[in-house]
Amino acid sequence: MEKGSLPLQIFLYTACCLLVVVFVHLYGVFSLLNRLLPTPVIAVVPIAAVLSVLVFLPRFLKTQAHEGKVSWPWVVAGVLLCIIALAIPDGRYPVKRIHVLEYMALSCLVRYAMSWRLHGGPLLFFSVLAGMAFGVHDELLQGIHSQRTYGLRDISVNGVASLGGSFIWHGGALFVGNNKRLLPEHITEQWGTALFYLAWLVLSTLAFIIPLAGYKNVALPYWMFLPLSAALVFWALYHQQLQGSVRYGCLVVSCLAFSFFCYPVVINAVSLSFH
Repeated sequence: MEKGSLPLQIFLYTACCLLVVVFVHLYGVFSLLNRLLPTPVIAVVPIAAVLSVLVFLPRFLKTQAHEGKVSWPWVVAGVLLCIIALAIPDGRYPVKRIHVLEYMALSCLVRYAMSWRLHGGPLLFFSVLAGMAFGVHDELLQGIHSQRTYGLRDISVNGVASLGGSFIWHGGALFVGNNKRLLPEHITEQWGTALFYLAWLVLSTLAFIIPLAGYKNVALPYWMFLPLSAALVFWALYHQQLQGSVRYGCLVVSCLAFSFFCYPVVINAVSLSFH
């Protein structure tokens, strides 16, 4: 790792968190636009914004890709995922399609933050997981926002858009030159342990966010966190066995996932209404 990059990484991850908070609080802007513009216009604007970005992507990637190398299959796959994400939101709330553009942008910032320690496949893999974790945080924050609601469909939009964006930036080889001194390579057994742990972490997160949709306007039960608590124990016991990019990627994703614990504690402690 380059000297002086740690403060930059902390700043970039903080910027990612703040960007999610900004996304949550854009509701007032969208509500104003909804009142000022006809419904057909509101329905078209988010789609047009995303498609406009996708149209200009090839030119942007050709100029920004490291050494001009663009892997078009990855880019095409990412574009298709972003188009699919446009079709996921509830048709009654077309403005929610703006989430696609938001998480394409966030996935780029997440990749930039992680590119100072990761490269190649691990950079893509962990940036996808981190982007999806930020998408869950977005929806949990919406659940405690007085004018927003928690919804699994919106989490799906965030996740698919983040995946699509990550594919696009990976295909465009963005930020791969940030890591001048690569971390040491890891052995297969370390990846095996990491993948088992990460699969457990993902399933534990699903065990939390899926039932949560049925506990609105009531105290949140702590039993939903039992699988995630087990993942925390697993991490505490085995994380020192991981080295290099595997350890760093797992650390970032784990910090994002274990911070989910904060929501039921705060909501129940101060009697917040979860919508």
